[in-house]
Order: sequence, then structure tokens, then C-alpha cells
Amino acid sequence: MGWNIGWLFFGAAAFVLVIFNLIRVCTGKTKGWAALLLASMSCGAGAILSAYHQAANWALCGDMAAIQDVVPTMASRYTVALVIGIVLNLLVLAAVRLKGKG
Repeated sequence: MGWNIGWLFFGAAAFVLVIFNLIRVCTGKTKGWAALLLASMSCGAGAILSAYHQAANWALCGDMAAIQDVVPTMASRYTVALVIGIVLNLLVLAAVRLKGKG
């Protein structure tokens, strides 16, 4: 069974994009913020979907040890990553709205 490392690529891309977007907006460059926000959220969804596909592959192959070992940890880690991603994207949204009023 091969490993699916798409979750690593998509997860890293999601956080890099949202940090880049937050830095851009805070420095006054608000053009294109919505596209970066969408890209960040899409990459986050891709990371979770990629990990889900890996767990599905383990289930299809009957590898219950991998499922019992990895899936509970994945669930808690992805919950934390999801909350952090949402908060960072909300910060971008708030910064854009504040720049628009100022």
C-alpha cells in the first residue's frame, strides 16, 4: 500500500496561501484577496479529502490496524487545523472590511 501525501501538499498550500493573503491585506494590497481566500479554503478541503481517501484505501484493503492507529489522531489534528484555517481566513475578511471603511 502506498502513501497518499496529497494531504501534506494541500495542507501546506492552504496555510501558505492564507498567511500570504493576510500579509498582503495588512500591507494595503487588497486586490485579489477573494481569489486567495477561495484558493486557501479549497486547498484545506483538498487536504481533508486526501486524508479521507487514504483512510478509505486502508478500509478497502482491510488494514484495520492502520485505521485504528491513524484515523483518531487525524480527526483531532484536522479539527485543530480547520479551526485555525477558518480563524485566519476570517482575519483576512475582517482586515479587508476594515481597509474598506478606512
